[in-house]
Amino acid sequence: ETIFTELRNRDITFIAASGNQYAKLKSIFGDRDMYFISENGAVIYKGNELYNYKSFNRQVFQQVVDYLNMNQGIDQLVICGLKSAYILKHTSEAFKEDTRFYYHQLKEIDSLQQLPEDDYVKIAFNINRETHPNVDEEVATQFSNDIKLVSSGHDSIDIIMPNMTKGQALKRLLDKWEMSPSELMAFG
Repeated sequence: ETIFTELRNRDITFIAASGNQYAKLKSIFGDRDMYFISENGAVIYKGNELYNYKSFNRQVFQQVVDYLNMNQGIDQLVICGLKSAYILKHTSEAFKEDTRFYYHQLKEIDSLQQLPEDDYVKIAFNINRETHPNVDEEVATQFSNDIKLVSSGHDSIDIIMPNMTKGQALKRLLDKWEMSPSELMAFG
């Protein structure tokens, strides 16, 4: 708390940038007058208010989901929207428990082919190399113009929009504030 008070006294804006969901970041930092860059840069909040976001073309997003779920037979997908993250009801309790740790705003749905009305920003999944040894390469090739795959460690993959990064989100903020990168300090 002392650090946040000192930053505020010096008129310094604090920004947390992460691949995590906004609700997860809020659980870490609490109610603070700060910016949250979440979902690998797709979503920006100022405190509790949505400040800026970029989402997938809905049709393209559904094609990627269908490819992974129907063509590849992968059920353990985390479909990340602006309002919530979504997983299938019929997935294992272990998967649900793991997912709840990272996604504090989470809903279970019946089908990935009838996604709720939302603006979608990311697909997250773990690759089982025994059953799907090359699924990351295959989906990247299939949708090369529409998606980017980034590793979040240990065969965990985030499918995001091309040119959508935490750094790109910082640039959006700097442009809006008419500031140069030399006026920004980043850690992490």
